[in-house]
Amino acid sequence: MGFSIFDNKNTMKICDLADNELRGIYDISIKMNIINIFLIAMKDYQSFADLLYDENDIKYQINKTNDFFKNQGVTENFVNLENISNSDINCFENLKKACIKIYDKDEFFKRLFKKDEMALAIIDICRIAKKMVNNA
Repeated sequence: MGFSIFDNKNTMKICDLADNELRGIYDISIKMNIINIFLIAMKDYQSFADLLYDENDIKYQINKTNDFFKNQGVTENFVNLENISNSDINCFENLKKACIKIYDKDEFFKRLFKKDEMALAIIDICRIAKKMVNNA
């Protein structure tokens, strides 16, 4: 995993956004699974950028999230959205749009998704600085 944006402030923000954007979903397990997709993606800047701007559908994001958990030793699929409806998918897409509006005002994640050299360099510098601080 790379440099993380996962902290208490951002976790609360994503939960507030999810509360608003996922109101059209009545199945709590679907809501929780969608929130898990976003929380796991927030553990890495590149993963979050990919979630926000990749055109792949929700099934791709489910597989990506389950792969993360498999790498952590979870043997069963953590996110299971077999019965997802078009309305649920629309809520997922609306949550992505809301996250872009809140988290990507300066379009840094968009540039990171497009592999902009400066954005990638900034992430590398942050990783190095974090290692230096942790090793100090």
